[in-house]
Amino acid sequence: MKKERLNAKDKELIQKGKEAAIKGFRNDNLSCNLAGAIHTNSGKLYTGINMHVHSSGGASICGERSAIMHLISQGERDINTVVAVWISRKYKRNKEWGILPPCGICRHVMGQFGNPWIIISKTRKVKLKELYPISEMFS
Repeated sequence: MKKERLNAKDKELIQKGKEAAIKGFRNDNLSCNLAGAIHTNSGKLYTGINMHVHSSGGASICGERSAIMHLISQGERDINTVVAVWISRKYKRNKEWGILPPCGICRHVMGQFGNPWIIISKTRKVKLKELYPISEMFS
């Protein structure tokens, strides 16, 4: 897997994802301690939060897909970089946070928009094709 180091725009994207996760977090039945953040090729930044519906997994949505819906609603289509950032439920006390790779559904949805960069850790990113290699979308 070919990994690249993060640049300043990637670090800004992570920070915006973290801010969205903090804003969206509620300690209730709709757990929202994860956010997706996306840079488009036009340079715009979009965020979205995950919403896990405890009574129905099918009604849940990941932060990355939430951010994708946001950018589509604004007329954007060209995704450059994506990140999913989680914060600890005790973030205010311990400041614990991290990066999650996208789930299979998110990878499939992102593949509809080409082969964007996916931030997979606090220091590295890869192209989506590295995480979703057998997709016919890249043919």
